[in-house]
Amino acid sequence: LFTLMGVLADPLIQFFFTKKWLPAVPYFRWLCIVAVFLPLSTYNTQLINVKGKSALYLRLNILEKSIFFIGIVLSIPFGISILLAVQAISAVMIYCINSFISTRLIEYSAIEQIGDILPSILLSLVIGLGIYFLDSQITGLSNLLRLFYGFILGGGTYWVTSRYIGLTS
Repeated sequence: LFTLMGVLADPLIQFFFTKKWLPAVPYFRWLCIVAVFLPLSTYNTQLINVKGKSALYLRLNILEKSIFFIGIVLSIPFGISILLAVQAISAVMIYCINSFISTRLIEYSAIEQIGDILPSILLSLVIGLGIYFLDSQITGLSNLLRLFYGFILGGGTYWVTSRYIGLTS
């Protein structure tokens, strides 16, 4: 979903907020990258919490907020684009830290986690590229039609392909 939202950011922003908001498209795309990593990171921190390690959970949350805060402070002088890029990098770092810690508790390493989700990520990236190129060819259509085609074709292709290759049951 976030891949498609990032790819279709231009018609999405225009449809919901009008053309004057188009300068926000690159920022929205960075936020879509951040949003991909947040559920993965939350999964790992919740595992730590479920295992009864509330003190560790608290320390990881403080570390997470500190990383985000330091990233914000260091990137403010360079503008919003750099700030959002740093936030995306921070989200990846936090995922790595959280998954490393949770590995010790449940014996499910970050490499195994990435291996399990990598086919889904690769599929969404391939479909995202396809929708990006399709959308670049149909810019003359209304934003609603561009969104319709993008989400229906992208989501449908993802669903059918993931069922075909066994990603979902």
